[in-house]
Amino acid sequence: MSPQKVLSNSMTRTNTSPENFDSSIGRPMRLSEIYIAAEHALKQTISNLGMLKSLSSSEEFEKKYLELTKGAADNYHHFWWKRHGVVLDGEIAAVAFKHGHFDQAAKSYEKVCALYNGEGWQDLLAEVLPILGECQNILNDQSWLLAILCAATFS
Repeated sequence: MSPQKVLSNSMTRTNTSPENFDSSIGRPMRLSEIYIAAEHALKQTISNLGMLKSLSSSEEFEKKYLELTKGAADNYHHFWWKRHGVVLDGEIAAVAFKHGHFDQAAKSYEKVCALYNGEGWQDLLAEVLPILGECQNILNDQSWLLAILCAATFS
């Protein structure tokens, strides 16, 4: 058998036109249909109602994120993995600061600064101190202002 004949036999063409094209794909979905289909798939996939609720809005997601992050940070501190816990404290502080909860943010940033200072991580300390100072300034807490200035001077 010649190569030309083998090629022509293995590559048969199917001539289709739009009228006789049978496809299960159908028309493209609209954005609203995609959203509804994704929401339905999510509800079918997640059986935990609390988790499903936390995915229902940005606010609910952030609440669940903070709850899980606080729990993880507490566990790290409890088992003496302070560095990991402080990283999560920094995340908690950033969210608290973003929402105007400056007292909570200041407490978390104080933990972060204490570890950074104790470890000698001056570059990281220099990044966090101004934010802590801003929290303390908003709270009108002058006692920390001196500590921040001293730490910044020695770094």
